[in-house]
Amino acid sequence: MTRVHVLAVLGLAVLGGARCGGSTSSDGRPVVTAIVGQGGGQASSTGGTARLQVPAGAVTTDVPFTLQQVDAPGPGAVGPVFEIGPAGTIFRQPATLTFRYRQSDIGDADPFSLRVATYVRGAWQPMPSTVAPTGSTVSAEITHLSPWALVIVQETVVVTGGSGGNPGAGGGGGNPGAGGGGGAMGNSGSGGAGGDTGAGGSGGDPGADAGTDDAGADA
Repeated sequence: MTRVHVLAVLGLAVLGGARCGGSTSSDGRPVVTAIVGQGGGQASSTGGTARLQVPAGAVTTDVPFTLQQVDAPGPGAVGPVFEIGPAGTIFRQPATLTFRYRQSDIGDADPFSLRVATYVRGAWQPMPSTVAPTGSTVSAEITHLSPWALVIVQETVVVTGGSGGNPGAGGGGGNPGAGGGGGAMGNSGSGGAGGDTGAGGSGGDPGADAGTDDAGADA
C-alpha cells in the first residue's frame, strides 16, 4: 500500500513545476514568489491578473521569481502594473507574460489595441502581443524582468499618393525622300518619293525633282 504524504512548509505550494509562496511588502501589498528551475514553471499574481510562464530550459538554476503590484511609473498603463523580479534575470529562451483585463479597464477601446508593455527610459514600450478576447487575456514573450502592464496602442496607416509618370519622348523625324531618277532623253525625271513618317514625328519632306528636261537632239 502506497502512502501519500502532504507537506505544507511556510505556505509553499507546487504550481506547474514551481514552489510558490506569498508575503507582504512594506507598503502592505502582497508579493507572490515562485521558485522555478530548469524544468520550468509558472507564477501568478494574487487574483490571477498577471501570470508568468517560464518554459523548461529558460533558466539554468532555481530562480525566485516575484510578482508585486506597484504604482504606475508613468502614464499610459491600462489596469494594474506589476513589478516582476528578480531584476537582471537572463532567460535562455523567452518566457510568456499574460495579463487578464477587465472591460472597465479599457472602456470603449478595441481589445485588439491592447499590448503587453514594459517601462523603459521613462516610457511604456509595447511588445508584439496576442489578444484573446474570449478569455480577456493579452500575452507576449518577454526576455527581461521589470515593471510590466497593458497599454492601448493607436496604429496609424499613412497612405501616400503615387508619383506621376514621366513625359513621353517625342518621336524622331521622318527619313528624307529619295531623289528621283534622271528622265529619259526628251522626258522630265520623276519626283522623289516622300520620306517615312517617324514615330510620333512628322513625315519627311518629299524629295526634290532630280531630273531636268533634256533638250532633244535633232537627228
